[in-house]
Amino acid sequence: MFESIQGGRDYGERPNFYGPFDGHKAYIAAKPLAEFLKKSSAKDAPYEALVREKKLLSLYEVFNKEDLRYLPIIARNDWIAILSPEGQIVEYLPGDGF
Repeated sequence: MFESIQGGRDYGERPNFYGPFDGHKAYIAAKPLAEFLKKSSAKDAPYEALVREKKLLSLYEVFNKEDLRYLPIIARNDWIAILSPEGQIVEYLPGDGF
């Protein structure tokens, strides 16, 4: 922790903190994507254009949009990972997931 505070590597850049990805547990812990989009749209009006650019609309054709969930990614920049109902990461979007 002290290393990252002083400008060194953060947790996302340290593989010794990595563990196996369990998609089922991740999906259960994730929040509905609609909450993120609602929160982000309130702060940033052109967010829907970003959604289109990232091909999220094509995900809506494959998955029921109520079933898509998101998890924040801990790194230097704010990003989220979008999870399918099977717990697989299907897309990434910039934004504060917390």
